[in-house]
Parts: sequence; structure tokens; C-alpha cells
Amino acid sequence: MAYPQYCPRFLRAADGGPPLIRAYREADSQQFVAGDLVYLNSGYAYVCADDATKILGMALEAASNVTTGHKMIDVMIMRPGDEWAIRTASGTTLTKLTGANVGIAYAAEYISSGLWSVDSSQTGADAFQCVKLLYDEDESTVDSSYYAVFTIIPSVAQYSQGA
Repeated sequence: MAYPQYCPRFLRAADGGPPLIRAYREADSQQFVAGDLVYLNSGYAYVCADDATKILGMALEAASNVTTGHKMIDVMIMRPGDEWAIRTASGTTLTKLTGANVGIAYAAEYISSGLWSVDSSQTGADAFQCVKLLYDEDESTVDSSYYAVFTIIPSVAQYSQGA
């Protein structure tokens, strides 16, 4: 699977198993890429917008941007309790979280195709809850300090067994 370097990364499933991957038909004229967050509407996969209130998971391949002959798209499902490493930003500026951010829920931020972050400046449209940091707070490694471990808020998660 080829997806952008800075898209969300699956870390571990709540049940200890592998990531859950399911195929869904793309909606009309979708232009999402691998790494974009998607949601379901009437059984079709659509790219999420900023401050998404419903998220199915992360597309593992690009949509075909067609109005007929829609292809099936593999999606790595985001289930409550599954842990994901996601970049953290305040708006579109990378931001390092601290231990004070653990336990707080934040909005999903669309940066560009396949590039998403959790917006640490926005707690009104909550999609993900910070469960732990991925680095020691004294660590100076720039890249890893802009990531934290998140789980999807249950009311935002669209997947249900058999869906």
C-alpha cells in the first residue's frame, strides 16, 4: 500500500488483532487519495471535510473520479479503542502536545490530499481523543514530537459489525 507519509498511521486494534480493512464503493466524482479520511453516505464512500462528524476510516487507495462504474475502495476502518498515530497541529501549523493534552478530544483537520492532522486548537468538533504521547516530553526529535496517539470518538465512528 502506498499512502502519503503524513497520513494517520494504525498502531494497534482494541481487540489486539490486525487492522480491519473493508471495501466500499466510491461515490460519484470523488477525488480522494490514499490516506484521506472517508465517511459513508447511502453505502458510498466520500472524502471527509474539516471537522468531520462521521468517519469510517482511511482510504487505502485513490478514488477514480467517475460518475459511472464506481470501483470498490479499500478502507482501513477506525473503530473506537483502536489506536492511531496522527500529526498534531494548531490549524495548519504543527504543534507539539504535552501531557496536559492527554484525555482531551480534538477535531480532524484536513491539510491537503492525504494529509490530515488533529487540530489541537479546536475542541468543538471533536473526532479524536488523545490517549498518550509518542515521545518523551524532553525529547528534541522534531518529527516524532508532532505526533500523538489518538482513538476515534465513538459517536463519530461509522463502522458497525457487518457494515
